[in-house]
Amino acid sequence: MAAAAAPAAPNQLAVAVEALGDVLLRLEPRPGLTPEAVELVRSWGPRSRAVLDAADGAEGGLLGAAATAAAVQLLQPLLSGTFAAAYPAVSASIANKRVGDVLLCCSSEALPQVFGPVAGSLLELFLNERLSRVVRSAAALPLLRLLEREGCAAALLAAPGAEGAVVALIAAAEREVEGEGEWNDAFYILAELLGGCDDGGARRTAAAALPLVEERMRSAAAPGAASCSTAAAMGGPLLLLQQLAMPFPPAVRSLAPGLAGAAVDLLTALGSDEWAATREAAGATCEQLEAGILLALAGFWRPLSDLMTFLWAFQALNSRGALPRVLALLRSPSQGVRHAASCCIAHLARQLEGAEALSKVPRAAVELVAALRRGQAEGEDPALTQLHAADALLRLAIESDFVRFNRALAHAAVAAEGSGAGSLLAALAGLVAASLKAGDWSAQQTLGFSAVTLLYYIVMYIKPEQLHVLRRAPRLAEVGLRALLSWQPAEAVDRSLISHLVVVVAVMAGFDIKRDMGAEPRAATAGTAAVRAALGAAPGLGDTLWRHLDWGRRQTPVEQMLSCVAWAAAKWMLRLPEVKAAAAAAATPAAAAAADPAAAAAATAAEGPASADPTAVAALPSLAAIGGPEPRAGSCDTDGGGGSSGGSSSGGGSSSGGSSSGGSSSGGSSSGGSSSGGSSCSGSSSSSSGAEAAAKACGGCGRSAAEAQLSGRLLRCAGCKAQYYCGDACANADWQSHRKACKAARVAARAAAAQGT
Repeated sequence: MAAAAAPAAPNQLAVAVEALGDVLLRLEPRPGLTPEAVELVRSWGPRSRAVLDAADGAEGGLLGAAATAAAVQLLQPLLSGTFAAAYPAVSASIANKRVGDVLLCCSSEALPQVFGPVAGSLLELFLNERLSRVVRSAAALPLLRLLEREGCAAALLAAPGAEGAVVALIAAAEREVEGEGEWNDAFYILAELLGGCDDGGARRTAAAALPLVEERMRSAAAPGAASCSTAAAMGGPLLLLQQLAMPFPPAVRSLAPGLAGAAVDLLTALGSDEWAATREAAGATCEQLEAGILLALAGFWRPLSDLMTFLWAFQALNSRGALPRVLALLRSPSQGVRHAASCCIAHLARQLEGAEALSKVPRAAVELVAALRRGQAEGEDPALTQLHAADALLRLAIESDFVRFNRALAHAAVAAEGSGAGSLLAALAGLVAASLKAGDWSAQQTLGFSAVTLLYYIVMYIKPEQLHVLRRAPRLAEVGLRALLSWQPAEAVDRSLISHLVVVVAVMAGFDIKRDMGAEPRAATAGTAAVRAALGAAPGLGDTLWRHLDWGRRQTPVEQMLSCVAWAAAKWMLRLPEVKAAAAAAATPAAAAAADPAAAAAATAAEGPASADPTAVAALPSLAAIGGPEPRAGSCDTDGGGGSSGGSSSGGGSSSGGSSSGGSSSGGSSSGGSSSGGSSCSGSSSSSSGAEAAAKACGGCGRSAAEAQLSGRLLRCAGCKAQYYCGDACANADWQSHRKACKAARVAARAAAAQGT
C-alpha cells in the first residue's frame, strides 16, 4: 500500500511523524482493516503535513488544542484492534516506540487532550485477548507512561465503562498468574490507575485482585522459586499492594493477615542463601522488590490504618522474627532500600507494640544511629532515611530505659564526631535546617520535631567532659538559633520545641544544667565565644526569650515544673553580656524615636526601604506589646508604668502575689502578699520621669532601664521603693546587701509619715 512520505523538518515532531510514515510505506494491503485505517494509510502525506502545519513554535511542539487534536486523529486509527490484528509486528512497533515519540512533543498543558482517546485506545489494545502477548505488552508500555502523568488515571476512570475496564484488568492479572507467570503488566496498570486518583469505587473493585497478589508472593517465596524471572514478575503485584494498603478498603480488610504474612515470607526468602545467586545476577530488581515489600508493610502501619490491620501485620513480622532483617536493610547499598526500611521501622515504632518489639532487638538503636550518620555522610536528602530514622530513634528513647538510653545516645553523638564516618549531630542539625525550608508549619514540625527532641536529650545527658565536642559540631548552634527565632512567633508550633531549642542553644553557649540554674553566666571560653557572639548578633533574641518566659508564666504549675530547665536557660541567656548589649543597642533608637517621632520617621524615610532578605528573621515585638499580665497588688512596681505579675521564677514553680518567701523560687511556688525574710517587689504605681528611669539599673544583675524598654520593665523593691530589680529572683539574690538600706529607708518613711500626721 503506497503512501506519500511525510515532509522533512528539523524538529522532533517532524522526525517522529516521518518515522511513522516510513513504517506505513512498507505495508501491503490486508483484509479486515477498517475504512479509517485504509484511508489513513492512503492519505498519510497530506494528513501528516496538516499535523506539522498545526504545530506551534519553532521546534514544532504540540502546544495548542488544534495541533494536539490533529495528532490524536493521526494516531487513533493506528491503535485500533483491527490494525493490530492485520499488522501485529507493525502495531507493536507503533505502540511501543512511535506513539511515545509523538506524545513527547506534547506540552504539559496539551497532554490532557490525549488522555481519554489515546490512553483509552492503548488500554483496549492491552485488554484485547485476540491479540498476541507481544502486541498487548507493547501497548502497556506507553499506557503506563501516560498513567504516570497527573490527570490521566482520573480521565480513564471517568470514562464510560471504567468499572468494566478494572474488572477486565483483574481478569488479565489472573491470567498472568495462572498461565503467563513472567508477566505482570495488568498489576502495574491497576496500580498506576489507583495511584493516580482517589476513586473509592475503583479501589473497592481493584481490591478483588489482592488474593492474586498473595498467591504470587507465596509462589515467589516457595523453595526452589528463586530466579530472575520470578523477581521480575513481582514488581507489579507489590506496587498494587502498596496502593491498596494505604488504607485497605474495609470490605477486604480480612485479607490483611495473609497478605502481610506472605510479604514477610518473601522478604525473608530474598535474604536467604537460595536467592544469593539471583541477587547477584539481578541485583537492582531484587533491591526494588525489597523496597516494595518494606513500603507495603509501612502501608499496613501508617496512621491511616486501623489498629487491627496494624496488629495483624505486626504479628506477621514479629512471629517470624523478621524485624532484625528489616533493621539490617538499613545498611543496604541501595538508597531506595534504606529509605524504605527506615520508613517501615518508623511507622512500626509509632505504635506501642511496635516500639516495645523494636527496643528488644539487640543493637536496634545502633543501626538507626548508623543510618543517620551514613545519610549525612553521603549527602542524602534529610527528608528520606534520616527523617524516619530519627522518628524511630525518638520512639525508642521514650519506650526504653529512658536515662540509660539517652546517656548512650549522648555518648554516640560525640564518640565518632570528626572521624569522617558521618556525624549524628550534623544529621540532626541537617534535619532542623531542612525543616526551616518547608512550606508550612505542619511540614516544618514533621521534619524538625524528632531531631530537636533528640538534640535536647543529648544535651541533657551528655557528660561535662564531652561538652567541648558538642560545641564544635558544625552548624548546630547556628541552625538551633535560626529555628528558635523562626518558630517562637508561630502559635501553631508545638511549644515543647521552643523549650528544647532554648536549652540546646544555651548549652552550646556555655550553660551548665547542673551548675547554672539561676547562676550568673561565666566568662566565655574558646569553645563558646563564637556562639555567644552569634547570640549577640541575632535580631530580636531578647524578645524571643522574654516571649517564651511570658508563655511559661501562663502555664499550670505542673507544666512549669516540666519546663524549669528551659526557663533557667532562657534567663541565663538574657544575662549574657552579648545579649544585654544587643538589647541595649536596639533600645537606643527606640528611645530616640519615642522622644522625637517625627525626626525618627524622617530618618527612616531617608534611608529607604529595608532590603528584602528572605533568610533574615524579623525582630520580634517587645514583651509589653504581646499583652502581658496586668499589675496586681503586692507585685513588683514597674519603672514607668505597666508591670510584671509575680516577678520572675528561675524554675518551674508558679509565682502568685509577687512576694518571695526566702531565697529564689526555683521549682516551688511563691504565694501571698507579704515578704518573709527576703526582698519583694511592690505593685504600686510609679511616676518616675524618663530621665530618672534611664538612670536606674537592676540591683541584682545590673540590667539597665534602657535595656528593659525592649525586653522587660524594671520593678521596684516593695519595701523601700528605691532599688530596682528585674524581678523576685534578682531581688532575692541582692537581699543580703540591700537589707540594711531597705530597712533604714522603711524606718525613715514611717517616721516621715508620722510627722506628717
